[in-house]
Amino acid sequence: MGKIIYSLAIMILLLLILGCPNHHEDEFRPAEVIGRYGSGLGEFDTPCGIFLERIEGRPHTCLFVADYGNNRIQVRCWEGGDQYSYYAFGSFGKDTGQFDGPISVAVTRADPQNSSIPPPSNPRIYVADSKNHRIQKFDINGNYLLTWGSFGSDSGQFNIPTGIDVDFDGNVFVVDSGNHRIEVFDTLGNFIRMWGKQGSGNQEFNSPIDIVLVF
Repeated sequence: MGKIIYSLAIMILLLLILGCPNHHEDEFRPAEVIGRYGSGLGEFDTPCGIFLERIEGRPHTCLFVADYGNNRIQVRCWEGGDQYSYYAFGSFGKDTGQFDGPISVAVTRADPQNSSIPPPSNPRIYVADSKNHRIQKFDINGNYLLTWGSFGSDSGQFNIPTGIDVDFDGNVFVVDSGNHRIEVFDTLGNFIRMWGKQGSGNQEFNSPIDIVLVF
């Protein structure tokens, strides 16, 4: 558990750094700005979650974005030089493959310490479908594979899942915000364990938002 860093703390730290008067504005200029408001490819409506990962068969990293307001996942892959490819999947609804407030996305991980090791041959995309209180799983092309979870407080249920990440073994860590806890599942959605409850003590939370696994 010492390897788990919560994104909320990271965001607070970044805000403190960016607000420090000893830093100059030009130190924080973005290298690139992607997107604008809209519903076309490369456009967003309230993007919430983001994930970068190496994908087998592509020379560079792909960027996965939970496009919350458009109820979809958008993917932007570097093909080399200034060339990019885009695709998106999802629409508003409660059926499989549809979303109601997709807020976070995670992808089966490659080894960040050794670029000579190829990425997983069958990477999977996991989406925290927040208002449908479930996790959905897709292949790398956005084809629907699996759903688990429903509204509630029992193990394997959710109350507004808001964050998600995956370890090298394919275990899926989900921030169950409304239940003030973290739940862990295997790659097939089988419940493994959970921890946390509402409070301010050790291993207690007050509406946790996101999670990052550090390797």
